Amino acid sequence: MSDQRQDMLDAQLRAQAGVWLARLRSEDRTHADEAGFQDWLEEDPRHRAAFEAATLAWEAVGALHIQRAQQGQARRRALARRATRRMVIGGGAALAAGTVGVAVSSLLAGWTSYATAVGEMRTIALSDGSRLILDTDSAVRTNMDRGRRSIELVRGRAHFAVAKDPMRPFVVSAGVREVVAVGTAFDVSRSREGSTVLLLEGRVVVQKRRGFNLQRLADMAAPGVRLTMYDDGRIGEDRPDVARLTAWQTGRLIFDHDSLDYAVTEMNRYNHRQIVLGSDALKGLRFSGVYVSGDPHAFATSVAALFDLAVREEEARTILEPTSATPLDQS
Repeated sequence: MSDQRQDMLDAQLRAQAGVWLARLRSEDRTHADEAGFQDWLEEDPRHRAAFEAATLAWEAVGALHIQRAQQGQARRRALARRATRRMVIGGGAALAAGTVGVAVSSLLAGWTSYATAVGEMRTIALSDGSRLILDTDSAVRTNMDRGRRSIELVRGRAHFAVAKDPMRPFVVSAGVREVVAVGTAFDVSRSREGSTVLLLEGRVVVQKRRGFNLQRLADMAAPGVRLTMYDDGRIGEDRPDVARLTAWQTGRLIFDHDSLDYAVTEMNRYNHRQIVLGSDALKGLRFSGVYVSGDPHAFATSVAALFDLAVREEEARTILEPTSATPLDQS
């Protein structure tokens, strides 16, 4: 690519970044704007660098301070946006790029982050009267502004008990999917395969973002229904045992004729000390029981007694191994 064409492309990227920055900084910003920005950001690694340069330029001249001082004055905001775009196009290339985290941190001004470590659970009281419980190794970001209560589930699982406020919808996003509520209670989980919504009280609408558009996936109005949305596009609905699926909120795990492989995986989510099955033949063993999520030793010794297994302790893990008397056909 010639230097001239490269300069033109750089100018176009700076212009696009300036437009996005002005739009996201505006009081009139919508969730569709945020979704469109995320799509644009992920299209090309150069978009992140361009947006970071635009953000640094904005803050270098104090534009953020000016914008805040001019809130509520539509005409001046429009002039500020146009000035920002000219500034980015003309001088953005001269800025030294820092880390992407700087731009993201600046963009997300007004957001508050919460996280839990492995084995930790946390109850958080939000400013609107809502309450959320974070499961082990989970993270959320919250933004409780005047027109909308926005929550992003970054990873893991969370329970939401939403305070009623018809004028401010409570929106939980997990990737490209959103759960919209007013006053209700539900769980949302996010994994590498997709996301799930378990309705416990009230009603929620589940939708999917496609750029600036929203596609309604489900209107959930029956407590006890679980919606599972896979990243490959599949959607499943069922009515699981709610007591089992919400036991984590009280530090317990309930298994009901579950495979040992599944149970070990669930226990390991809550503990640094990992349980390992010493033989694939043990994976299909099925059992039922209630266990404290943070006590892998009690779980291992109980299962070992149930199936006549041997327990071998190593420095960072507990190994369950079959013995000659272990019944391996429990299907």
